[in-house]
Amino acid sequence: MRSRTRPVSYSAQSLSEVTVTRQVTQQMSWAAQWQRPPTPAEMRGLIDEKVRQEILFREGTALGLDQSDEIIKRRVAQKMEFLAEDVSTVSAPTSADLRAWFEKNSARFTLPGLITFRYLYFSPDTRGQKAHDDAARGA
Repeated sequence: MRSRTRPVSYSAQSLSEVTVTRQVTQQMSWAAQWQRPPTPAEMRGLIDEKVRQEILFREGTALGLDQSDEIIKRRVAQKMEFLAEDVSTVSAPTSADLRAWFEKNSARFTLPGLITFRYLYFSPDTRGQKAHDDAARGA
């Protein structure tokens, strides 16, 4: 198995390839725990562990180890409950809520002012000596 870093999403394209992207490495909790970014060697270890975990997960599910496992069932059920709770707390905004939000954020939707102009050409060929005077008056 190999790991590689490239700017695409984390994926499990096949059992022989594990892709660890920059986005996945940024989600690793190293900086939060140690209050500093990992060294290149530490990042390599984190990536290796992520790849190892993915390989073991894939192999385990391929062997059916996730079937009839009470702990896995509880964990999946728990994740579903979390998702259901998140969705159930979201309610449709009222018209007043939308209006207040729009008033607060209206600058984001305001188009810049438009400038119009009128082009007047005062041809000395047509107007002769009066062209300069006519232009100054805007006539």
